[in-house]
Amino acid sequence: MISPSDFYNCFRGIVKERELEAIPKSDTEFTCFMLSEKGVLESTLNMLKKKGLVSSDVVSEKEYYSLDMIYRSRDNIHPIFDSGIYPERVDALIEHENRGEPEQEMYKLLLFRCSLKVLINYDWDDDQKSTDKRKIYVLEKRTLFTRLIKGFNNHAIAEKGSSYLFIIGDRASSDAESINWQAWKYDDKGNETELQ
Repeated sequence: MISPSDFYNCFRGIVKERELEAIPKSDTEFTCFMLSEKGVLESTLNMLKKKGLVSSDVVSEKEYYSLDMIYRSRDNIHPIFDSGIYPERVDALIEHENRGEPEQEMYKLLLFRCSLKVLINYDWDDDQKSTDKRKIYVLEKRTLFTRLIKGFNNHAIAEKGSSYLFIIGDRASSDAESINWQAWKYDDKGNETELQ
């Protein structure tokens, strides 16, 4: 099982390496930065494997049931289906949202059973560049995610021990040379802890 802290530490290390190359400037570039074959999420999985934090047979799948990415065991495919990917276990579900409504992505993650559910977002829309708006945005989203997790798990059968990871990047300007990342983990009851 991948812990939120292990995922975030590997993710943050990979992002810092990539920022030395170039910071994406558009939504399309950010999506490629995260989701391409050699993108941040694929490299995060490789780092988790290298550190022995996930089995070496875990692979990623993009756009799985409209999820941006999953990590799953390479060999753990349900045997009754002849085609498609039907894993018996998923190690991580990952959604990356450039802007808009990340709560829709969080709700989507709530619908699936998995021990780690990750949402990556940015703290402000490109037309909302005031410092106050950024602070309010992050607090509003964190509060909403706590409420969603608690509410959903009160009315549905939640997988015991599920963890949620909310990673948010501060794109201080469109020509910023780096992204300031923050992260919070939530347990299956919605209790929040900030990760450093």
